Amino acid sequence: MTVLAYAGKDISHWFKNEDWVHYTHPIVGSYTPYHQHGPGNEQPVVPSTRWRPFTNPWWLDGTNIIGKVTEKTRPIRITNTLTGSSVTLEVCSEETIYQIMMRYLPHNSHMLSYTWRHLGRGLLYNKTLEENGIKDERDVFSSVALPENFYIPDILLYYNDDLTEDPPKNCFCLEKECTHNQPEKCHLETL
Repeated sequence: MTVLAYAGKDISHWFKNEDWVHYTHPIVGSYTPYHQHGPGNEQPVVPSTRWRPFTNPWWLDGTNIIGKVTEKTRPIRITNTLTGSSVTLEVCSEETIYQIMMRYLPHNSHMLSYTWRHLGRGLLYNKTLEENGIKDERDVFSSVALPENFYIPDILLYYNDDLTEDPPKNCFCLEKECTHNQPEKCHLETL
């Protein structure tokens, strides 16, 4: 099937106002959808008794949606001031600091014992990088002919000597509801 060949790719040029781009068929003379890369699962071009109108086309069917496309990705460097190690991650502009923390978790499983800061200010975990004042300045660099990676914003992790234990496994969630409503979902139970 043609759609499978283009999975994960931009196919917006196939559509115009949430419907296929159409053309007049040169043989039949009917106004029909234009399939640039072969026929899809549409009705036949020529009149037929098999033709049935679709009630809900596949591109408007919500069950086929498997994710969202980010508006823009950006690099961010996370530096552990205790060990001096740093990791550069490519994150979505819509991700909150908490979601970035979950992506950083494989690099430091004891990250809840750290304070996350940028330029000396503590970061709010339920806000995005932009909302925390960490601007994406790559467009400015491009306009003056500097490479995009000339400056990558750095988040510094400061260790809190709080003598806590690692959180239990599988207590973190990446769902939007959890990260917005309950950023600290799991707590260690004290006896």
